[in-house]
Amino acid sequence: MSSAKEALEREITELEEQIRVRRAALAQLTGSPIPAARGRFSPPMRPHKAARVYLEETQHAVTQSEIIDALVAGGASDGKKRGRHNIRISLEKCVELGTLIDKDGKLGLPEWTPDKF
Repeated sequence: MSSAKEALEREITELEEQIRVRRAALAQLTGSPIPAARGRFSPPMRPHKAARVYLEETQHAVTQSEIIDALVAGGASDGKKRGRHNIRISLEKCVELGTLIDKDGKLGLPEWTPDKF
């Protein structure tokens, strides 16, 4: 059941990204801004808060790139010139501060038990 849920979530994320790309292309073609649908992690949600929400939903540690991909697909970098870079820097700062834990290349929440890593 869990893998079916994950597959659907992944498919929805991919479709949302395709919609975002097509809205941007349409805006360029028409020369007028078209309001984009706000993603679930759209600003003003900060990257570290969005990462925490994502990790709480997945309930297991994931790689930094997986978190960045999910946040970008969810709109966390919309309108940002260096969105992926800014998210990466935020995640690295969270690890330094201890609000995220890096164990064997996977990020998780500090309150998690070792079996989630």
